[in-house]
Amino acid sequence: MSECIPETWKELHDLQGRIAQWQSQYFPAAEEWELVLGVCEEAGELAQCVLKMKRGIHPERYNAERVKDSIGDVIVFLIGICIQRGWNIGEVLSDTVEEVLERQFHERRIPGLAIGDTKPSLKVGDQ
Repeated sequence: MSECIPETWKELHDLQGRIAQWQSQYFPAAEEWELVLGVCEEAGELAQCVLKMKRGIHPERYNAERVKDSIGDVIVFLIGICIQRGWNIGEVLSDTVEEVLERQFHERRIPGLAIGDTKPSLKVGDQ
């Protein structure tokens, strides 16, 4: 567990409490697998939005505001999973951020397969 959760993350704890009340009122019998599928569904909507924005399809519907909304929906489901497991979302996030910041991606980077590579070096059929 993280020794120090930034003070501003106290708001996450408060949001988690509000979501817990909402969840117990409207979805008292929700099981974890349902929440996980909710994460997947909302992540799919996020991916769809980004893809349509990239392709210029229906810019009036697929825009930055919709990306923002999709991210929020994913977070609400993730917080729901934390609630069911008795975890504090701020601690989960803090622990994970610390782990991610310690990773040395440049030492394990595979050219063409990293985030930010615009032209992957592997083509379909390459082995």
